[in-house]
Amino acid sequence: MKTSFQTKPTVSSSDTQHIKYRPDIDGLRAIAVLAVVAFHAFPEKIKGGFIGVDIFFVISGFLITSIIFQSLKENSFSFLDFYARRIRRIFPALILVLSFCYAIGWFTFLQDEYQQLGRHIAGGVLFISNFVLWNEIGYFDNAAETKVLLHLWSLGIEEQFYLIWPLLAFLSWKRKFNLFTITIVICIASFVLNVQYADKDRVMDFFSPQTRFWELFIGSILAYLAVHRPIFNQNFESTLNSALNVIIYRDQDESRVNTLSHIRSTIGVALIAAGLILINKQTVFPGWWALLPVIGSMFLISAGTQGWFNKAVLSHPVLVWIGLISFPLYLWHWPLLSFGRIIFSEAPPPLVRGALIIISFVFAWLTYLLVEKPIRFGHHKKTKTFTLIAILIGIGYIGFNTDLRQGFPFRNAVALNKINNDLLQWDSYKSPGCSKELGVESNFCIKFGNTDNIKIAVIGDSTGNSLAPGLASLLQEKNIGLINLGGWTCPPILGLIETPHWGKLNKCPDIIASTYRYLEKNKNIETVIFTVFAADIKYLDIPGVPFDAPVEQKFAVLKNLINASVQQIIRMGKKVIVTYDAPYSNVASRDCIPRPWLRKTPSACNIPINELPDREPNISLFNDLFKDNKDVCIFNQSDLLLARGKLNFVDENGHLLLRDTHHLSYWGSRKMAEKMINSGCLNF
Repeated sequence: MKTSFQTKPTVSSSDTQHIKYRPDIDGLRAIAVLAVVAFHAFPEKIKGGFIGVDIFFVISGFLITSIIFQSLKENSFSFLDFYARRIRRIFPALILVLSFCYAIGWFTFLQDEYQQLGRHIAGGVLFISNFVLWNEIGYFDNAAETKVLLHLWSLGIEEQFYLIWPLLAFLSWKRKFNLFTITIVICIASFVLNVQYADKDRVMDFFSPQTRFWELFIGSILAYLAVHRPIFNQNFESTLNSALNVIIYRDQDESRVNTLSHIRSTIGVALIAAGLILINKQTVFPGWWALLPVIGSMFLISAGTQGWFNKAVLSHPVLVWIGLISFPLYLWHWPLLSFGRIIFSEAPPPLVRGALIIISFVFAWLTYLLVEKPIRFGHHKKTKTFTLIAILIGIGYIGFNTDLRQGFPFRNAVALNKINNDLLQWDSYKSPGCSKELGVESNFCIKFGNTDNIKIAVIGDSTGNSLAPGLASLLQEKNIGLINLGGWTCPPILGLIETPHWGKLNKCPDIIASTYRYLEKNKNIETVIFTVFAADIKYLDIPGVPFDAPVEQKFAVLKNLINASVQQIIRMGKKVIVTYDAPYSNVASRDCIPRPWLRKTPSACNIPINELPDREPNISLFNDLFKDNKDVCIFNQSDLLLARGKLNFVDENGHLLLRDTHHLSYWGSRKMAEKMINSGCLNF
């Protein structure tokens, strides 16, 4: 996406000495950025628009490699010149957008949001945003829509390509290796890794440069053929063009010299159109599916300026203009949409999203006209380059310091509601772990209170983990210890199969089996609290049941597995408390916290019960199994969280009961523990 080419009136000779300007490539850039912007603004309409990033990768690989190969061929390649031009191309708009996001975030972001923004700014400055985001992906991660610099992941991959490929190409050229062979080998190796990890680890496949570089190297292959084999290509294409004319046309006409270009142009646009239609967020991507936009882009670029779509559509002045501002447009559109999502506590109305896109175009054009062009072209290029480097380093330090100082909790946006800002934090998992004692690496193996007098165990997934700290604080007053056992998305049900979750194997069967062995071994544990989050049932891999089977079919088998699991605990001589999980909503509790200058959606914290996901199967399941079992006490968490016909994110004091969409905050955990004790389920 970030190249050194613009329209003829504005490009310096230093940027065009290696390759002839092609307006159709700017038009292809426009198609790519419009697809991405449309997807981000209206994902329900343009479901495959995110493939625009893959188009950008191919374009960048072609243009940047063309510069490198031509310079090497002429023995004029200079690392300093190459990176100086990249800096003047990329840094101005990036500095502007990073500064804008930091300033707006100062006045509007909650503590953890601003801390995360600082981390993302530092990652963006170092061009490692893909690795930062990759590391953050997980069960407790903030919604992607609220990460205003989420889109910088693709910039990171491109910059990593710019750092590695010029050096590798230069060394290979000096040692007289065949650059075409090296380019193809790297491209194939990267594609193979992409396909391998598409099912094994989708997060890695999406963010890793190793599994994405093949898209840029497709462009590099085209660049090599354009720079080093122009005569061969012309002869080959002329022969193939003549053959196609014989096949297609009845009468031979020597004027039909662009038949091959027309065909390639047609295939290219058809493949990209197919990608936009067939690919969506549920598609295993990139994987094999990425071939549609990548090969489509390859055909369009190779078609040249005479291909009918390239000439009639991509070279149209409007698309060329959009291509000129595509980089700042890409940088601006997502932060504006993300801030809109935060302001409205949900996706803004379509008219607002449309207005934000128009503002993005305005900002992009002004950035190009007033910032990019004056800095990129003209005199004093060395001074401009070093100044840009110094400014970006300063911004990176500010971002790093913001992360280090935990989002500056003294800011007014935090101080306005300090208690609830603190309640958004996930505290229980920060306690000392006991995985070694459990015998398996677990997300949750935490001891609370008097560890010499542990009588209560909470076993289960993250909903159990959110219940544990508040309960432990009440038990500590009575000098009773508590242990929390389990793992994220690991309901304590024996007999489950290991299944991929969040791109990695979650090791749940090992964690669950170790949990039951621990309970059997520790006779001092008198009561076990058995927690299950019903919404995760559909993600479980159950023996004899297809993964995509209806929830009702899964419950039918789970009924026996849950009963057997609970009966095993009872045979250990322990009392069992089974709990209904906390209600799940599509609204996060942070949307209930007032933000200065921002309108809070009135309905954000007033969700009617009938709009919550159906949880009745879980309730009926536990009632059917245990209502007449004197060794099992059924505790319904919904009694605290559902009242007056709606889901209560906050209590009568205005304190958050939930920390996100369904996990209890520390305050909610303590209030829930009080209800559990008062219910008679838990006796000391």
